[in-house]
Amino acid sequence: MQGRVRSFLGVKSYGFIDGDDGESYFFHLDDVRSPRPPVPRQEVTFRPTATPKGLRARSVILGTSPQLVYVDPDRFIMTREPEIRGHIIVKVVAEGCWYESNDPNQARDGLKQFAQERGANAAKLGR
Repeated sequence: MQGRVRSFLGVKSYGFIDGDDGESYFFHLDDVRSPRPPVPRQEVTFRPTATPKGLRARSVILGTSPQLVYVDPDRFIMTREPEIRGHIIVKVVAEGCWYESNDPNQARDGLKQFAQERGANAAKLGR
């Protein structure tokens, strides 16, 4: 079956897929056949399974369709604003990600490294 990732919580290693049949499917990172985690709105193929707790997606294969990747700016940008002035957000790589530390500089650097490992060149800081 085809679907699209609605959400994925990397910290908890699970998420939900909206199937083409209109149903919502739970999945765990163990169900994903890829070394990389899924991202919201990513197209997937999966095997729907009924469980005592509800519908679950098994054997999730991440879509390989071409996606736009914004290569400019040439530096990493961090902001608290909803938009990045002078730039267009082309792709959201991950949502709901954070890095925790008592040192704000270490937390910022950890978040930057986390984002860059996933191919992002900007991060929106929230409260």
